[in-house]
Amino acid sequence: SSCSRVESSAMAAMLTVAGPVSTVPVSPCGTVPAANYDLNSSELAPAVEEEITIPKLPECLTWGLPDPAQVEAKLAERTKKLDDEVAQSEMLLTQQLRQQKEQIHEAAEKLKAAIQTSPWKDQIRGQIEQNAKEQAAGLDKKYAESLTILRQACQQQKAVAEKEAQDQLAEFQQRKSQEEVMRQQYEFEKAQADQMMKASPGAMKTLSLAHMHQQAEQQQQLQQQLQQQQQL
Repeated sequence: SSCSRVESSAMAAMLTVAGPVSTVPVSPCGTVPAANYDLNSSELAPAVEEEITIPKLPECLTWGLPDPAQVEAKLAERTKKLDDEVAQSEMLLTQQLRQQKEQIHEAAEKLKAAIQTSPWKDQIRGQIEQNAKEQAAGLDKKYAESLTILRQACQQQKAVAEKEAQDQLAEFQQRKSQEEVMRQQYEFEKAQADQMMKASPGAMKTLSLAHMHQQAEQQQQLQQQLQQQQQL
């Protein structure tokens, strides 16, 4: 009809004035395709708090061991004690030798004085004197042998003391080196934990609690070590 033709002409005129309408591409299924987003992007992914492990303080491996100064002082003390003992023993041996020689001399003089009327008194007195000298020489020999044995025993004990001191020094140095390695490892791990803590302020409370727990364990270990040291 005439009215339908008028409405068609008016609709065409409106489309011409409005211009072309932008369209959205439709997928074969009739749905709008999803936008191309990067799901692995840090801007879209939720923040995940990284676990922070507080490093344990390194163990004191030299606990209870004498340090080098103490070892040297102990060695010097033992050496002086041995020297004093040897000096005292030598003095006693010397006094004993002198007393024994005096006894031999007195006995020989009494024997010689008792011989007055024998025609061979000079020969007998000479023989008595010779016997006294031989006995004195035997005492000198025994005295020298005793000194040698005494000094050898002292040197052996000194060697034992020096060996023990060297072993103690070697063990201390070895453990000290291990402590240094452990300390460096601790400093490295602590620096990493500090950096992570700065990047994650929420972990401060957890780290503080862990640090308090670690300090309590270390205090308990120190008390146990002190008790063991007192028992020794």
